[in-house]
Amino acid sequence: MQPREGTRRRSAVLATVIGLALCLAALGVWAFGATPTSTTSTDLRAYPAGSAAAGTRRAGADLGAVQRPPGSGGLDPRRLDDLAASEDAAAGQAPGQQPATTGPSFAGELGSYLVGRGIPAGTYASQGGLKGRTCHWFRLKGLSGTPADVVASGAATGPTRVTIVKQDAFFQTRDCATWHRLAG
Repeated sequence: MQPREGTRRRSAVLATVIGLALCLAALGVWAFGATPTSTTSTDLRAYPAGSAAAGTRRAGADLGAVQRPPGSGGLDPRRLDDLAASEDAAAGQAPGQQPATTGPSFAGELGSYLVGRGIPAGTYASQGGLKGRTCHWFRLKGLSGTPADVVASGAATGPTRVTIVKQDAFFQTRDCATWHRLAG
């Protein structure tokens, strides 16, 4: 017994539809893989070593995307003191309450700093969370986003300190007032 002509035709149509669906799926996978997932990436080599912007990274799902804190304009060194004063004022710190500091200060609102280039190792103090929020900080050995990368972390609403060591790869901060390097 031979298959009827209608059965052959349906089989051919079904094979064609399946083939087209597979081609479209493969094309979609290729197109998705060829499209950049972030258009905000910035080459960190464009910033001078030791600048605060050299290590600033966006917090969130895409740890590979680089950004500067909002309104920082790249953390222009001439504006850093103004930025620090406004963050400290938002955290409720009076200008006379600052601990003895030395060296650079770093914006604490949002960022990940490359230790040794973006932020020097040392002990830093912050007046705590901005605008009633909780200040979060992390010392990291990598940026994979897994808990295994966290060397140490902390959260505070009031004044807090952290000691960043040379062996740390990154220092990440969120919702904190300016970090000031302490003397000594």
